[in-house]
Amino acid sequence: MEHGEVPKVDVFSYTYDGDPWINVKWLTEVMMAGFSDLMGPEFLMLQQAIALLLICWLLLVAAKNYSKIAGDEKDIFQPGALLAMLFVLMGMSFRINGRPEMVSHVFTCLYLYLMTDYRVKPGKKVFLFIPAMLLWANMHEAFGVGVVLLVLFNVLSWLEYFIQKNQAYRFEQHDLLKLSGVSLIAILATAIHPSGTKMLTHPFEIYGQLGDNKFTTELFGFQSAEYWNLGSFIALIFFIACVIFIFGKFKQGKELMQKAGFALVVIFAALTYLSLQAYRNVPFFLFASFPLVALFLAKRLKAKALQWATIGLGALIYISVGSGWFYEKFLPMEKYGLRVDPTRNPIGASEFIKEHDVGGNGFVDYLSSAYMLWDLAPEYKSYLDLRDLDVFEGQFIDNILASYVYPARKLQGGKGLFQTLDEHDNFNYVVMVNKKEFSPILRYLNKSKKYELVYADLSTSVFLKKNDANEALINEFGEGNIESKFHAPRALETPGLAYAVSKVFWPFYVETDYEQLNYESEKGVLRQMMGK
Repeated sequence: MEHGEVPKVDVFSYTYDGDPWINVKWLTEVMMAGFSDLMGPEFLMLQQAIALLLICWLLLVAAKNYSKIAGDEKDIFQPGALLAMLFVLMGMSFRINGRPEMVSHVFTCLYLYLMTDYRVKPGKKVFLFIPAMLLWANMHEAFGVGVVLLVLFNVLSWLEYFIQKNQAYRFEQHDLLKLSGVSLIAILATAIHPSGTKMLTHPFEIYGQLGDNKFTTELFGFQSAEYWNLGSFIALIFFIACVIFIFGKFKQGKELMQKAGFALVVIFAALTYLSLQAYRNVPFFLFASFPLVALFLAKRLKAKALQWATIGLGALIYISVGSGWFYEKFLPMEKYGLRVDPTRNPIGASEFIKEHDVGGNGFVDYLSSAYMLWDLAPEYKSYLDLRDLDVFEGQFIDNILASYVYPARKLQGGKGLFQTLDEHDNFNYVVMVNKKEFSPILRYLNKSKKYELVYADLSTSVFLKKNDANEALINEFGEGNIESKFHAPRALETPGLAYAVSKVFWPFYVETDYEQLNYESEKGVLRQMMGK
């Protein structure tokens, strides 16, 4: 934003500085940065709230189109749809976090609406595919989903035209020609991007990364135990409801299968497949299945029962979210309230680096790097960050992740893994997240003769290399045991407006004062992780 251009090479890491980088979501990042500068980072969730409202509206109007296809339009805005929507929101709650992927959720729902609308009555709304695809390609890397949806909708609609004997259930040729022309222009519009025509083939590059990119649990598929959480279980229930609705004794289900066309059926299957490949993709199936589940509930339950079930579930969600019970049970990493969580962000570690002017190369875990890039810019450069395969090579990432778990692993030549990385990039300090899975590297560093622990809190620990540049800081902060170096989390001051909004939506909200809490048990856990 300061330079008025989108970088085409990496400028945020010192390990891949200058290497090619296609920043697909630059426009979303500009919007989020502007919003943060205007209102503070606490209000980034307001953008997520706007995205959720759009998702709900688009799903409801898409479901209305499904209802028209099934010959029963009047049912869709009844409590069946509202009850199904509450389950969708619960199922995607783990992705309601203000990240740029909310853009892809909105555009996917928009595409589902536009396709069902064209199926009901081909009209001028089809031209919205063009600006939608242009924006999507500049806002999030999952724009390839939109390309696939358009290709499937076109190819299968043409196939249906040639083999479907009942003309009432297929498009007219002139409607197909218009659809194909619009879709071609929409796909070509992805090249209107700072990276130009490279965007036309970029979805293939992203698809090629999917098998290799398993660096976080959110990328694990349905075969993994980590996949099965609240969202995936709700998706499973939705799938069963869809099967019963389509293949059971429901007239509307059979009508829908007969009239929906090959394209919508295969698109449903494609989004189902996508959701099975990674836990973070579960919302895509919830979007595709919502209309069928809404119709199923409207036909399966009486109106009064649906009303009471919707009111009851809505009240339960509201109370459990505001009180924190929902987060405690299903999303332990999250909390209610518009606040930068000091237990999840390395605020204290970043402040230590800033206040004491710690320079040089840092070995900072990929989770903490995101905050430090924001807080310490432009001086701070990451070693590895969450852009993963968009910038960094797979083998490089594998080596770093292995160093978190096996820092002393011997390599060829007899040197340890972390020692080899250190000698190559000459680290001056280490910032490491205090999580159980990172305990091997924490223990290794704490026992190392080359590093000294100087700061720790609930979120992260800071180690300084024992050298002349750090001698004064080590003498000041390195003396004593782990408990003496442990600090209460350093929270950013919450703007009054953010606190007021949190209070309005949950009148019992009280902001945690982390300075007043007792951390004896947490100190013991950290001591155990570090082996002392």
